[in-house]
Amino acid sequence: MDHYWLDLPGPNWFSGADIYRRYVASVSGPSVAVELGAWKGRSTSFMGVEIANSGKAIRFFTVDHWRGSQDEESNKSDPDVQAGRLFEVFQQNIAPVAAQVEVIRSDTADAAGRFADGSVDFLYVDASHSYDGVLRDLAAWFPKVRAGGLIAGDDWCFSARGEASVRNAVVDFFGDGAAKLNIEPGSEPNPDYLQWSIVKSADLRTSSPARLMVHRALRGAARSLPLRAVRAALRRARGVS
Repeated sequence: MDHYWLDLPGPNWFSGADIYRRYVASVSGPSVAVELGAWKGRSTSFMGVEIANSGKAIRFFTVDHWRGSQDEESNKSDPDVQAGRLFEVFQQNIAPVAAQVEVIRSDTADAAGRFADGSVDFLYVDASHSYDGVLRDLAAWFPKVRAGGLIAGDDWCFSARGEASVRNAVVDFFGDGAAKLNIEPGSEPNPDYLQWSIVKSADLRTSSPARLMVHRALRGAARSLPLRAVRAALRRARGVS
């Protein structure tokens, strides 16, 4: 089956094709993959074609509420979101690979409750781009990924209101384990849309809830301060006048 994801209408934000392709190539037995955030199905159709062509026993779940992200102007102003037909467009776009896709229409964090701990081999995080939203998805899904499984995501460079919200959430969530993160260029035609990934090794530890509360409070305070005040506070913290 030929790939058609680049031929779908609308902006092309999907930049994880290389990561998806490597995951499928690595599978040697029954496997479970989950993507959080599907939008109009560009990423979903890519994975569907990869799975169909591989002939491998991969169960692929795509999770989204298909209401768009109301805190992102490009989502909120999309005509399909405004018309309430985002899910319909998604279904049309994935029709050629529908047999390879299991669709879960749900809040992404809530959907984690449908999966047993350690049952997911590959998780791709690309739903909410807010700091709290990314933290919520990671907290819900991290236990579901098996030791040795891969957790990856998009939008390492995403910025909203002056904050690298995705990157900050990922780094804060993994804490000391963030040193194990791999950052790589996005797949063509978006190499500047950096991707992140991390293998869930048996010794990978994430930040405690208490530490995450501190991170969240500090990030929130930084967002509420003028940029000049934030820079001054950072200089004071570093002992620089």
